[in-house]
Amino acid sequence: MGFPVYFGGILWRVLEVQNGKALIISESVLTKSTYHLVSEQVTWEECDLRKYLNGEFYENTFSEQEKIRIIETKVISNDNQEYGTAGGNDTTDKVFLLSIEEANCYFDDDSAKVVLESTRERFWLRSPGFSGDSAATVDTRYTDAVSVRGDLVRNDIGVRPAMWITL
Repeated sequence: MGFPVYFGGILWRVLEVQNGKALIISESVLTKSTYHLVSEQVTWEECDLRKYLNGEFYENTFSEQEKIRIIETKVISNDNQEYGTAGGNDTTDKVFLLSIEEANCYFDDDSAKVVLESTRERFWLRSPGFSGDSAATVDTRYTDAVSVRGDLVRNDIGVRPAMWITL
C-alpha cells in the first residue's frame, strides 16, 4: 500500500495514483457508526452512512480549498457474489466506502494486512452483506480480512472513508 498523507487534518493512506489523482482511505477508523439507523433492507445509495459522509462529514471536515480537490466519483454498487444480495444503483459521491472488490484489491498483500491488523477494528464496506439488511465489512479477526457476510446495518462498526483527490 502507498504512503500516508494529511488532508483535512486527517491521516490518509494512498491506495492508488493515476492521471494526476489519488485514491485515499483514512489511515484508521475515524468513528463508529451504524450503516443505517433502521434495521431494514437498504443499499449504499439509500443508507444513512452515505448521507453522513457526503453531508456533515464532508462539510465539517474539509476547507473550501480542499473541497475543490475532492473529485466526484461514480461509485459502482455490485451485488454480493457469494450471497446474491442486490447492490442497488450506482451513485456519484465525493466520499464513499470501499467495495468488497476494492478491499480485496487494495488489501491483498502482506504490507496491507499489517496496516489492517494494526488497527484491530472492523470497518464497513459499501457492498451488501449476506442479506438486504447487512453490509460487508473488513474484519481482521478472521484469516480473510474482507468479510463478504458482513454485519447487520444497525450495528456500530468502524468507518474508514475513501475518496479520490487531485494531486
